[in-house]
Amino acid sequence: MKQLFTHKNNQKKIISLSLGIIAITTGMGNLQAKTINVEGGPIFNSFFAKIQCERAASKLKGEWNGRFWTNPGSVNGVCQIVVPDPIIAKPTHKPMRRPPIKPSVKLISVDAGRIWNQAHADSVCPKLAKKNNGTWNGKWSEKADGKPSYCQVEVTTKPIIPAPKYKIISVKADRIWSEEHAKQRCAQLAKENHGQWTGKRTVKGNVSSCQVKIAVKPKPHKAVKAHKPRNVREVSAGSIRDQAQANRKCPRIAEQTNGIWTQKWRKTGSNNEAVCEVQFQSLPTQKSVKPPRPTPPPAPMQSGNAREVAAGPIWDQAQASKKCPLIAAQSGSRWTGKWRKLDYGTHQSVCEISSDAVAAVPTKTVVTTRTTYVNLKPAPIQTASNVREIFAGPIWDDNQAQTKCPMIAANNKGAWTGKWRKTGPDHSSLCEVRF
Repeated sequence: MKQLFTHKNNQKKIISLSLGIIAITTGMGNLQAKTINVEGGPIFNSFFAKIQCERAASKLKGEWNGRFWTNPGSVNGVCQIVVPDPIIAKPTHKPMRRPPIKPSVKLISVDAGRIWNQAHADSVCPKLAKKNNGTWNGKWSEKADGKPSYCQVEVTTKPIIPAPKYKIISVKADRIWSEEHAKQRCAQLAKENHGQWTGKRTVKGNVSSCQVKIAVKPKPHKAVKAHKPRNVREVSAGSIRDQAQANRKCPRIAEQTNGIWTQKWRKTGSNNEAVCEVQFQSLPTQKSVKPPRPTPPPAPMQSGNAREVAAGPIWDQAQASKKCPLIAAQSGSRWTGKWRKLDYGTHQSVCEISSDAVAAVPTKTVVTTRTTYVNLKPAPIQTASNVREIFAGPIWDDNQAQTKCPMIAANNKGAWTGKWRKTGPDHSSLCEVRF
């Protein structure tokens, strides 16, 4: 009885000692699991084998495949257990962490006027730094000859993230049969797309795709060209001496031409001739027809009594019909109805005028001379002539009347009496002419 009890105590000690497990690798099952032989302690029969082998499998996080055997001359047995493979081991070192991209700092010097001492700087510089969205770094300079005091401020700027130099695309390659076929086919597709095969490919159904890396070209910055609106042009405004007269005259001219004055004007000649810039809703332009290329103006044509006289800028036939008769009347001539542009950029033009032929006095001796045209003064005013008022359009002041009324009188073969008057709120006026 004493021997039996001793045998039972030895059996308990053997069972407690069998909990120590030694793993011996015997072979690889497949890519995801492997079979190992583990010492399972005393195994007397299949009942003990099930208890001991399942306990050993649970500690190794595996499964017992039902196989076991005992060592010759011993009660200890060996269990065959299937465990996951590979067993991912913990890394021996921590992965290196990259520091975050810090925004860059720019130093600027802010004018602080005059700083007397450190206490004054401690009061002024933080306020100036806050106005400039920065932080004062504690540095400042004293006032020197011709230079004020400065506070040095740190301004944070956003980091510049470089644009990606490469992009990854997937290129369809139909069906790829093997790895050797993939190396040939994907390399060819990468060359056709001006890239490089990354060595990776995907399969969806029977269609394969190759992963290709392509360099990204930076986009060029487009320069924005400032252009003048097409519906803006300059309109002749006659004589303008200063800004005050332009403020009165240009809005009226813009209203008469169905436009809006842009508050801009400029002088075009030495006799205060000026133009006002007017903006229109739309201009009747022909996009398909380009203006002819400007050519150097020929010499003034002088055939018979007709000749060309400079008329300044003329935009169209309507303006020529108003301007050319007045220019002809200044020299005691008449407009022939013809005009032309010398420069399409500035619209400088000429009007063709004609003088009446002067009856030649018959003399015995005929002398051939070159005809010279001279602007003749109007005939003296006769005291017993008819006097009447002629419509002169808008006249703003006496200075404009001094210029406009003599031309209107000459155009009507009369002489201005020096009197004029306004007839309405739109500055419409009449000039008194003696015939």
